Amino acid sequence: MRHEAVLFKKSRFYSRVRMGRRLWQQRYFVLDDDPRHPLRYHRLATSAGGGLGGGEPLLNAFVAIDLNAVHSLELVGSRELHLHCAARKHTLRGCDADAPAAAMQAWLDP
Repeated sequence: MRHEAVLFKKSRFYSRVRMGRRLWQQRYFVLDDDPRHPLRYHRLATSAGGGLGGGEPLLNAFVAIDLNAVHSLELVGSRELHLHCAARKHTLRGCDADAPAAAMQAWLDP
């Protein structure tokens, strides 16, 4: 099974210094059967206007989220997912406000 979507990721750095809109970063997430990195995300190319969205995924580099380190998952409302690890919490949010309520739940279902 494979899921891929542009989601918001809460920034660790900007969360500490509260830089307004930079608190959430758009990233292209992939969940698939890759044996080493089943959950990973890629940055997006900057759009023409320099704003959020519109950019293509930069597939030559990625950041993996180690699913073995995740000790619990929490669905917050219908649009936000928390992956709790010993060292940190990954907070993901759906970008599309018009997406069905079960859109984030689908990332958890087998």
